[in-house]
Amino acid sequence: MSIPTVASRHPRLVALAALLFAVWAALLLPGVHFDENPLRVRDPQAESVQVFEELLSRRGDSPWNVSVLADSQREAAALAERLESLPEVRRAVTIRDFVPEDQDEKLSIIEDVALFLTPVSLETGKANRPTLDEQIGALESLRKELSKLKGFSAEPELARSAARVRAALGEFLARTREAVSVNREEAEGVVAELEDSLLGSLPAQLKTLERAVNTGPVTMENLPRALLDRMVAPTGTVRIDVSPAEDLRDNAALERFVHAVRSVAPNATGPAIGLYEQSKTTVRALQQALVAAVIVITVLLLVIWRTVGDTLLVMTPLGLAALLTAGATVLLDLPFNFADVIVVPLLLGMGVDSGIHLVHRSRMSDVEREHLLETSTAHAILFSSLTTIASFASLGFASHRGIASLGQLLAVGIGLAVVCNLFVLPALIALRERHHTPPS
Repeated sequence: MSIPTVASRHPRLVALAALLFAVWAALLLPGVHFDENPLRVRDPQAESVQVFEELLSRRGDSPWNVSVLADSQREAAALAERLESLPEVRRAVTIRDFVPEDQDEKLSIIEDVALFLTPVSLETGKANRPTLDEQIGALESLRKELSKLKGFSAEPELARSAARVRAALGEFLARTREAVSVNREEAEGVVAELEDSLLGSLPAQLKTLERAVNTGPVTMENLPRALLDRMVAPTGTVRIDVSPAEDLRDNAALERFVHAVRSVAPNATGPAIGLYEQSKTTVRALQQALVAAVIVITVLLLVIWRTVGDTLLVMTPLGLAALLTAGATVLLDLPFNFADVIVVPLLLGMGVDSGIHLVHRSRMSDVEREHLLETSTAHAILFSSLTTIASFASLGFASHRGIASLGQLLAVGIGLAVVCNLFVLPALIALRERHHTPPS
């Protein structure tokens, strides 16, 4: 018995197997979820993504925070206290939090530090610039000093860092000496570039140090204007910045944080709430698109064929393929995200073509004489679907995670749609033909 004839010779067995797979996929549906983290659809090797991931891992300073508005300073203080009592909130900051407490004690400590840490003034003159040989000698001395930290057991991380710097200095000095023997001016430029990289920000840092030790009392009146404009509106409305206690890269943590803040401040807004609402809106849009696609396809088939039976023949394998695709996302750990959320509506649009062609062929031919899967129509559907699967599967190897997940999910979904159309659909047609006379 050849594979193309299995569906037509044993239609009840194929239909039963399809039903069992449908039940199995339905049991997996509670595990289908939408990944709300937009970083997971981007290239993980991109520097911007890595930096943002690091910022998100710092609890209390997450860029995905929430802003709450209060009508007055007193109301803001009371609301911030209630928010900070929530276990999902690490801290709630108002403009008052930028005015330090116990300033007299802290200013006394700063004055003591200023006695021993007098900043170098950049306006008193400049020393003679060292020669190239002196600079190379200084780098060599630094390399020798770093070698003393080798095997420093008290601080193993410091020892490893010193070893990496020492190795990099060794390579740099070797290249520099080689450049000196060939082109001294080029070697001076390389050393000057290193100096700028290491010490280019030193003047600004010295000025920052000078301002830090020459500070005075901080009050609401002398806070930076930009800070006041960000935290207090001209009308007196006060902003409260709320930071999460958990890592919001976890979808469950994001949902807990948003719900907790909204339980105290229903009108809260900010990046975390915006991200949460975007994901919910996307899921609702997907559901609406899915329902609309099913309705439109069903109505068009009814209008064209004017028969419920043929319409159900096309829609049943299509629905099974969508159900199996949803189950596959759970097994393969391929959650829906902002990039691949369009997969299911796309599968309906692409999968319905194959079903229409097969049902139309069954109406135009003698099924008893000719097995449906041995026709040129079935062959054309198989070959065209394989090329489509190969095209989308190639996207699965992209470095961009969003494109990769889109390609992987489409390849899996179209593959399941082909299997349902080439096995389940002929079985359903065979079952119908055994009980009804085929239409003329």
